Amino acid sequence: MSDIKTKTDYSMQASEYWQAKDTNANKATVITYMSDSCCMVAQEISDNGEQSSYNAIVLTKNNDFFDLLSGKVYRESIEMLIKAINNRTIERDYFRLYCDMLDKTISEEDFDKMIDDNESDYVVDESEIPSVGKLKLALELSKYIKSVYSVNDLSSLFSFNPESINKLAIE
Repeated sequence: MSDIKTKTDYSMQASEYWQAKDTNANKATVITYMSDSCCMVAQEISDNGEQSSYNAIVLTKNNDFFDLLSGKVYRESIEMLIKAINNRTIERDYFRLYCDMLDKTISEEDFDKMIDDNESDYVVDESEIPSVGKLKLALELSKYIKSVYSVNDLSSLFSFNPESINKLAIE
């Protein structure tokens, strides 16, 4: 059990390493940042105020820090929000067409033909099997989107397969 290290253990080890290594430096500032998935220890070494050097040690779990740093999380969020907007537009267009049928502007046969001929314009694809990370991001994003109350709402919003969401929830 003693070989299991916490974020604080890693941070202290890095700080002790630098303090031992840089005893000749006039000034060394050590900054520590910790989150659930990342521990970063950075050091600035000033030599008589003329020259500074910087060192950093970063420990991450599942590349979370690098995904954030590289913008991957941001890009994926934008892509998922665009998907959600497009899927809501598909639902809206379906209900407009359905209202046209109810108002007798188009016949039931025309309605069926429009759906069959342009399925991607009127039916949301729910075939994507999301990763755990993508599902977590979708759950976080859905907090800010109106009327997402169920697995079916989430799956139609982000094109996820409902059964795969249930499987991931069990895991």
